Amino acid sequence: MPWIKEEKLYPIIVLLLILIMAVRTPLETDMWWHLRAGEETLLSKEVYSVDTFSFTREGAD
Repeated sequence: MPWIKEEKLYPIIVLLLILIMAVRTPLETDMWWHLRAGEETLLSKEVYSVDTFSFTREGAD
């Protein structure tokens, strides 16, 4: 593409990839569970292994 210089092409590609990842995020159904489990892992400083958030799997390993 002679009308786009190479140094401008790389940032455009990176921004497009970030946009694609940002649009895909809401499609991830467990996103909020993963965020909350990560928060619990950080707060307790141990791996979160017992599900206390799910109604149907409460207490399951």
